[in-house]
Amino acid sequence: MQQKMTFQPKTLALAEREIEGAIAIAEMPRLKTALAKDCGQLCFVIAGKKNGDELVIELVMDGEVVVFCGRCLEHLTIPLRYTGRFLVVQNAAKAEEDDLVNDYLESEETMNIHDWLEDEAILNLPFSAFHAECKIMGISSRNHVTYSSIE
Repeated sequence: MQQKMTFQPKTLALAEREIEGAIAIAEMPRLKTALAKDCGQLCFVIAGKKNGDELVIELVMDGEVVVFCGRCLEHLTIPLRYTGRFLVVQNAAKAEEDDLVNDYLESEETMNIHDWLEDEAILNLPFSAFHAECKIMGISSRNHVTYSSIE
């Protein structure tokens, strides 16, 4: 198992630094429960930025996961890509109360990169995915969103 890396949002944003890496899907126990196979990895870039008076953390995550097709239950490989922008705030309770931002990180909180990426990956999984053409009964997905063809 990889050593779990951490960062503080305010420190990273003020320094305008980046953290790059990859985490094996096999090391994400909560994510694995939603997948057909626990192979592959999620690559990520976490970038701290100053935008005028605001401090921002940008997250780019990219990988592929294997899920079950919602029709035939065969394995289906789909992309798992996410780009997010998180405002760095001093007080999360006030940010929620004011309803100013949807995505934020507390400035002094120590963020565990592994856990944060696993959370974002889970939140960005599709509710269901289908093959373009399923093996059973010749079902076609012409009227549905598809993510990949049969392997």
